[in-house]
Amino acid sequence: MLTPETLLPIHGAFPLLDEPVDGWLLFDFRGINPVMAAIVGPEAVGSRRAYVYIPASGAPSAVVHM
Repeated sequence: MLTPETLLPIHGAFPLLDEPVDGWLLFDFRGINPVMAAIVGPEAVGSRRAYVYIPASGAPSAVVHM
């Protein structure tokens, strides 16, 4: 599960990128994206479309189709 503790290394990776980015957008639908499950947690992966935006700083936002 994405927690403040697990978010620290993700936020720490942004300054190391060659090109600056505003954040990362993760997407999953029916468990096709193992990166989403690894970062956000398996409870966010399901039969619905799910998006998680992780900004370079600040709290992530999630949108899940119900």
